[in-house]
Amino acid sequence: MNKTTIAITLAITLAAAHTAGAQGIRFDENPSWKATLERAAAAGKYIFVDCYTTWCGPCKTLDREVFANDDIGRVYNDRFINVKYDMEKGEGPALAKTYNVTADPTRRYIDPAPARVVHRAAGARPGAYFLEQADIATAPAGNLAAAADAYNTSDKTRDDLARYLDALTRAADRATADRVALDWLDALPDTALLDDDNFQLIERHARDPLAPPLSRVIADRGAFARALGAERVNRKIASALSAAVAPYIPRQRDAGRAVDTARLHALTRLVLAVDDPVAPSLAVQLRAADAAARGDHADILEALRDVARYNMLRGQARDVFCIAYLLQTLSARDTATLRDAAALADDIIAATTADYTRASFYQIKAMILDAAGDTTAADEAREKGRRQPVNPVPAARQAVPVAR
Repeated sequence: MNKTTIAITLAITLAAAHTAGAQGIRFDENPSWKATLERAAAAGKYIFVDCYTTWCGPCKTLDREVFANDDIGRVYNDRFINVKYDMEKGEGPALAKTYNVTADPTRRYIDPAPARVVHRAAGARPGAYFLEQADIATAPAGNLAAAADAYNTSDKTRDDLARYLDALTRAADRATADRVALDWLDALPDTALLDDDNFQLIERHARDPLAPPLSRVIADRGAFARALGAERVNRKIASALSAAVAPYIPRQRDAGRAVDTARLHALTRLVLAVDDPVAPSLAVQLRAADAAARGDHADILEALRDVARYNMLRGQARDVFCIAYLLQTLSARDTATLRDAAALADDIIAATTADYTRASFYQIKAMILDAAGDTTAADEAREKGRRQPVNPVPAARQAVPVAR
């Protein structure tokens, strides 16, 4: 073999070796979880679990732009046993329940011996973030499990709390951060909640206006306003009330889900009692939700009329509300109610300025008229919808009539 041939052979061999090493993260996909735990324990490594679904766009982006990266692959292949699970197939749903996977993409770093989460992360992030998370997960005193152990065995001072909440925030564990902060706040006397640092915890972690500490803030709103500023306190109360009411607007993803009427009625009593500018608009939303839960189409229409008559909701909030509850009237059994709903749709359309939103309302009006048996008027409404310059708004596809 001459020198030229040797050189070419060596170059090909080196290129092949480089290519073989440039594989990014080497994943086992949907393996036996029991076997994975045993394999990781034998290797003395943590398990890196990528939780995905086949329809998740950000998951595919991570596969393509992050997990295929050579530098990330070298770190993860060296430090972890790497596995991927489809959260909708095989062992995926059980693992999602065990390790509290509620969104995609999500990652869990697992100690195989107790099958315990030592660190967690979520969302589509750049490669540098994954290298940082690998360092945190494998740091004996720096990962989430270590932070939890340190907090649970500490005197639970304010500094201990701050360190644990910081670790939970870095691990994207909002639910646990909220629970830990609320446990801390619940143990404090009312006067301590007036402290700025403690109210910051309320702003970040308290979301339920019916439960402490927010219920305590609402009950003694004046004292909090004097101590911390009325604008700041009012903003937190208004945002919490609005967030609590929002889930009651019926959407497609909630179809068939039972309504918690006890909580609905408790929220209604609170909203009617609280002195806040957002109270009237929240009250009409709760009224409509209660009417829908009872199948009271007349009351649904009255709530819609109030919104249209008094401009109680604006912008996208108004559009989503009107679309959702006009669709609710489709389950009415009498023609008179359906004709009333179609007439109300006209009033709503007349007050709608955006072409794409009008297109949605025309389509809904056509559906209502079809249900009333007036196919000629339904076709006319449908044609008017088609003449609008753009396609209907996505909100129309998220609301769905309740089958009765």
